Amino acid sequence: MASDEIEAGLDDDREIRSSDKRLTTEAMAGKTLYRVFLTGYGPFRDHSINSSFEIIKDLSNRRIRLNQGDLNDEELVEIEFKVYSDPIKVSYSTVRSLIPRIYLSNRQDSQEKRALIESLNGSEIKDQPSKYDLIIHLGLDNKLSKHSYSIENLAHRDGYKLADADGKFGNCIDSNDSNDWEDWSGSPELLKTSVDVDLIVQILKSKVPDANIRSSTDAGRYLCEYIYYASLCHHYSLKNSNSSRTKDFLPVLFLHVPSSIEDHQIEFGRKVLVETVKAVVNSHFIK
Repeated sequence: MASDEIEAGLDDDREIRSSDKRLTTEAMAGKTLYRVFLTGYGPFRDHSINSSFEIIKDLSNRRIRLNQGDLNDEELVEIEFKVYSDPIKVSYSTVRSLIPRIYLSNRQDSQEKRALIESLNGSEIKDQPSKYDLIIHLGLDNKLSKHSYSIENLAHRDGYKLADADGKFGNCIDSNDSNDWEDWSGSPELLKTSVDVDLIVQILKSKVPDANIRSSTDAGRYLCEYIYYASLCHHYSLKNSNSSRTKDFLPVLFLHVPSSIEDHQIEFGRKVLVETVKAVVNSHFIK
């Protein structure tokens, strides 16, 4: 993906920046806002339309409020969705270039927000706030039947031997072709999400009883697992001496969805995704 294409996908991100002051005021007034970033893939083999992007594309900039039954009376919690505006090309090179740009946009915006909060509070903030509290990548799995979904636990750095849309392999790409790739040579061979996937699956069984949702440890060693590792790896690298962030804090998930693009199936997949996000926020973020 060319640089201007990546920028186009991030353009909508700037719309939320102007609302930082409003969101900060809401937080000070007792409202907690969690932000979730979503990505989906583009055409894949025989699928000219990828269900993973169809599920997320109408969620951008939407907010939902957690049910009062899930919270104390004094709490008001909302979740805001942000969607990478274009379906991602099924390409190792595209993924390697895109993920750092997503996180770079996040950090730059967070710096602006930190300056705003400091000006309002009159004190220095030691830990830079993160714009996105949770990142979820979606991809289709041909093996999944309708109403079946897999939440992946982990991703590997190596072993990508299936050719992508460009005919290239994950372990055979010349990193010199791009200067915005991250160096994975010293990164762990395997990274796991910090989200308790088994717990989330149990919650979803009661929230979406018609769905067959499972916890998985095999994301397929293709672009789905590749983007998952890229995102986990970037989060892993954010640890530094000036932050309380720990390397095991990796709030990233990958959701495999069935390939059907029928309207009712897309709507059902969107319901599964939203309930997944609500389950993560309730079980991992709200104290």
